[in-house]
Amino acid sequence: MNEDICTSLADRFLPHGVVESERLIQIQKVLAFIHASLREITREQLEFNPNCKTFHSELEAVASQIASLASNVACMMCERRNTPVTVEVPQLNRPSGVFRQKQWSCSVLSKSALFFRPDLISEGP
Repeated sequence: MNEDICTSLADRFLPHGVVESERLIQIQKVLAFIHASLREITREQLEFNPNCKTFHSELEAVASQIASLASNVACMMCERRNTPVTVEVPQLNRPSGVFRQKQWSCSVLSKSALFFRPDLISEGP
């Protein structure tokens, strides 16, 4: 499942013509994946590179910002749909082996950056 999310973060969303609530649900799912991935990458980096304190702090700060963003999206969904929102924490199927784990982490970080484009929520043309 996370392979699909990771390989297509930039193309993950429904077309602009769909109902906003469906679009917000998709955004919420991707944010949950990014947050869980950042937490795992931080744990990995603490183990592999224990002396890179600044990097660890930066990863933790970004993970916290992603969690805040996900919370804001959930609030928007509650306000607009008037129902509580629940999002499952995705299961991360990381590859085995240090090199492949580092490749996976690099891929997730690179592709997550593509996710945050200006038209993320806007209706578009």
